[in-house]
Amino acid sequence: MSLSTLETSTSAPPSPPRPVAAGRSWLWAKVALAVLLVGGSAGVRWVRAGRYAAIVEAGEQAPFPLVEIPMKLGPWKGEESKLDSEIARVTGAVDMASRIYTDQRTGTKVSVVVLYGPATKVYIHSPENCYPRAGFRQIDNRMVQEISNGREEVPFASLLYEKGGGSTIERHQVYYSWLYGNMWSPVTLKQKQVDRLPGMFKVHVDRIVGLHEKIDADDPGLKFLSILMPDLQRRIDEATSPRPGESRPRG
Repeated sequence: MSLSTLETSTSAPPSPPRPVAAGRSWLWAKVALAVLLVGGSAGVRWVRAGRYAAIVEAGEQAPFPLVEIPMKLGPWKGEESKLDSEIARVTGAVDMASRIYTDQRTGTKVSVVVLYGPATKVYIHSPENCYPRAGFRQIDNRMVQEISNGREEVPFASLLYEKGGGSTIERHQVYYSWLYGNMWSPVTLKQKQVDRLPGMFKVHVDRIVGLHEKIDADDPGLKFLSILMPDLQRRIDEATSPRPGESRPRG
């Protein structure tokens, strides 16, 4: 046997890959996967943030100038009523019509506020939250009244508040409703339910009533709303309906 043959027969076989190198490869694979997951999560958050910003931006301008709501609605004649600047600020509204309408036949007056603003700022301001803070107490059960807007019956909450005592009692009959997307409702939604909505409208009517006055279907506030709502809904529809070839979000 030659020396070369002996060396060939007794040499050790090639060593397998070192486990440490395999461990490092797996470690880098996990790091890469983690980076991809984090990057994907950040991308999703970025997209969601962009969508939310677009929704908020859509609520920063009313579909039409609310000053266009007529001063003359049937027998009702309006005049501007300046809302307290602090009250106007906390409503979150970006546009508002605040007026006093008088029925030219009877002299009955109603205070009316129609406002528009980002849904996340406007939705929370219900009379149930605001009137008690102003010293009023609710003295009647909350009811829901149906008002026609020209195409369907829409719900308005009806509340009776009073303030003071004895001969100085002041009573107010209040009606209100919000426009969530394309649905009118007097129900206060939860924050997460309005996060995806752009701007929203609110209609609020307040009338001072007599101490023993009966509130029924002939209430002047309801009569006024039956004239206001068809006009308002028509203006909203005209302003938010997409033109040919255009897709526009409804506020």
